[in-house]
Amino acid sequence: MTRPYLFGLALVLAALLYAAQVFTPLRLTTDGIYYLSFADAAARGDGLVALYRQHFLLPKGYPAILFVLMKAGVFSSLVLVISNLIFFSLGLLLNFQTLVSLGFERGYSAVLCMLTILSFVAVKNITLPMSDFLFYALSATAWWLMNLQGGVKWLAIVPSLCAVEVRLAGLALFVPLAFLAWS
Repeated sequence: MTRPYLFGLALVLAALLYAAQVFTPLRLTTDGIYYLSFADAAARGDGLVALYRQHFLLPKGYPAILFVLMKAGVFSSLVLVISNLIFFSLGLLLNFQTLVSLGFERGYSAVLCMLTILSFVAVKNITLPMSDFLFYALSATAWWLMNLQGGVKWLAIVPSLCAVEVRLAGLALFVPLAFLAWS
């Protein structure tokens, strides 16, 4: 068997492992309960205005996404896990593209992304109502944009601002933006 074939087989098996979790019940943690409760209160109350008026220790970007799903009438465990899978896949694809654009060989970039896919933490947390995968997609988008040529790289400010609204760790994305501005 050749390496690309084995890699493809491992990718298919990992995809099946993640896809199987779509049909499992939602798993809750303390933060997940806060996110869901906050979004539900906004959906039952004054909407996004209530979301941003209430005191909430965590950034409000992820509850805003949950609020939109609830108001659209599509929120369910299935939709939440699928959205996490979409965010995770987008982040992986953009990280792969960023690694290749930074000069890494495609094979090494693929292995790094596969290690992320096979991470126990990622497999375990894909069913949680947490901001992790949304933040991963936003930060990967910002890094990808920062590595493009020309003025389009400044669009990285948008996903960076959104990432801060999802997790305060998104502030770290402004350090490379400052270096871009300086250079």
